[in-house]
Amino acid sequence: MKKILLLLYLPLMISAQNSYYNTCVGLSGLMLKEELHNVINDHSVYSYSQVKEILKESDEDPNNSENIILVYTGNSINKLDFASNSQQDFWNREHVWPKSHGDFGPSGIFSTPAFTDVHNLKPSDASVNSLRSDKDFDVGGVIVMNGDVETECFSTSLTFEPRDEVKGDIARIIFYMDVRYEGGSSEPDLSPVDYTTNYPDPEIGILSTLLSWHVEDPPDLFEQNRNDVIYSWQGNRNPFIDFPQLVDLIYNNNSDSFQINECVDLNNNNICDDIDLIDHSIILDSGWSLFSTYIDVNELTIQNIFSQIEDNVIIVKDEDGNVYWPEYNLNSIGEFSIGKGYQIKMSESDELVINGVKSPYNYSISLSGSWNILGYLHQDSVNIETMFNSIDDNLIIIKDDDGNVYWPEYNLNSIGNMVPGEGYRIKILNPLNFTYPDIE
Repeated sequence: MKKILLLLYLPLMISAQNSYYNTCVGLSGLMLKEELHNVINDHSVYSYSQVKEILKESDEDPNNSENIILVYTGNSINKLDFASNSQQDFWNREHVWPKSHGDFGPSGIFSTPAFTDVHNLKPSDASVNSLRSDKDFDVGGVIVMNGDVETECFSTSLTFEPRDEVKGDIARIIFYMDVRYEGGSSEPDLSPVDYTTNYPDPEIGILSTLLSWHVEDPPDLFEQNRNDVIYSWQGNRNPFIDFPQLVDLIYNNNSDSFQINECVDLNNNNICDDIDLIDHSIILDSGWSLFSTYIDVNELTIQNIFSQIEDNVIIVKDEDGNVYWPEYNLNSIGEFSIGKGYQIKMSESDELVINGVKSPYNYSISLSGSWNILGYLHQDSVNIETMFNSIDDNLIIIKDDDGNVYWPEYNLNSIGNMVPGEGYRIKILNPLNFTYPDIE
């Protein structure tokens, strides 16, 4: 049996990243914005053809290395399906800050380097890219159609609303462009504004909407990885992905100064030196079993969790019948959910050690009025009756993967203590949000 250690982020890597912004520490307002510009300025420039290859890496589907994720539809399509001949269902390069808003198109006055800045480029379905055109970003409008399929985007004659999952991504790209391009050296002076804009002014709106999107959709692992990939090519970063608090300091007149703590950024939480990362060791037996973890794995895909033991994973199922099936490159589960358990079939036993910050034991877990697979969020074993006293009237039965039961109606408890790392099948009468009690 081999032991696998899954490290979500390495503190050494975070320290190196933090040093990139050292000259910004202690600054605020306009001075902070000016120094951020100095930090991210003068990046390496690539041709428009070359950036297509960079996008294949930066926006790669984490579930399928042959595919790329399209920004507005969320569709995953083959990287080779580039719209070189205007194929409307293929992908092309979307300028999130439109090149017409600042005259940095291929023949514009300020074409270099803004035209090929990959931080501002996203792969998009060609037809949706065309429909978005150079519209400002705001909420509302009619549903955007991708052929005869409804997207989660909306559009008016002047504005475009992307799907919820990328609204923050879009906002942080706009903020990057504002800080990166401040005029001088034959570069455009770009500014987000709180009104709809006119061509060819170097402006884009709507700032208040973008600020709210930044809060509602914080940086996720996909966006962080994209930032790292682009940095490896261009040599500059999007600071609003690394430090989301910069938005408040620059755009909301927050007078606090910028500070850097030596922290590990884990699942968009600041895990600082005075908070210990912990290991959770989970034994995965050969054959079928139920498992869960008390580590905060929110927004981590199943592939992230099992990447190093993929050869021994036959299939993983959630309570809704979704699967992670490595052999067939299938993942309909998507991301792990805190407090949920999963069914797994292994070809041979392994020990999975997940390193991270502990989930709150009282995290609110949504349970449907039927069967669910529940995870256990305490680090210590506690009698199952103590854990479920609060919902006994709504609880029908709980089973572990050995066939033991807790059945309040018949005063049966062959489970005894709940065990960290185990998953449990639970059936309740009516849907509810469950939280584990304190055991102190």
